[in-house]
Amino acid sequence: MESFGVVSIPCGIFPAEIFLHSKKKVTNLAEYKGIKQRTAGAWAEVGGSLGATTVILPGAEVYAALERGVIDATEWSSPSVNEPVGFHKIAKYIVFPGVHQPGATQECEFNKAAWGKISPRDQKLIELAGRLRTYDSWANTAYNDLGAYRRMEKGGNTMLRLDDEFINTAQKAGNDWADKVAATNPKFKEILNHQRQFQMDMSVYSKMRTAPGARTAIGAILK
Repeated sequence: MESFGVVSIPCGIFPAEIFLHSKKKVTNLAEYKGIKQRTAGAWAEVGGSLGATTVILPGAEVYAALERGVIDATEWSSPSVNEPVGFHKIAKYIVFPGVHQPGATQECEFNKAAWGKISPRDQKLIELAGRLRTYDSWANTAYNDLGAYRRMEKGGNTMLRLDDEFINTAQKAGNDWADKVAATNPKFKEILNHQRQFQMDMSVYSKMRTAPGARTAIGAILK
């Protein structure tokens, strides 16, 4: 972050988002085509390339727009974050997985000059606080999502899953978008290559271990 004059530390990490709270059924590319969807960032371009009509709205306007039918669907965050907002109460369908954002991180930024005036000990304490916050946000949000999912499902929502063709096409479109940006942005290219190297490193995970939540032979709760 040298070029921006700030010092940045990780201070949050979150699991995959819900792909859509939608008033229309969406499981494949044909159903996604023409959907008027609120989104933001890169997915506004990528989703548009897959056939959706993407709408960028301030956060405070999203619920009302979905409720009134100005938009058909919205992406927002993960189940435990979305539940208090109430999107599930006005949109029947909840679509997974969040191919547009399979994970998210937060960073805490400090003015570089101000950071330099802090003692090394206090700098280390702030960095430690960021690490602890990162751990807590991951552990708590991921676990709280489980209960929120069940409540939405039991409350009458229809849970849908995107088909493999949609997922594969979306991933390719996302990579194509990133390649295009990287061609003219050296810093983006550097970060993208770090991300892709990590993805390659993680690709052997399933050869060693069962994916979290994949074990289905669960014993009964004992009384």
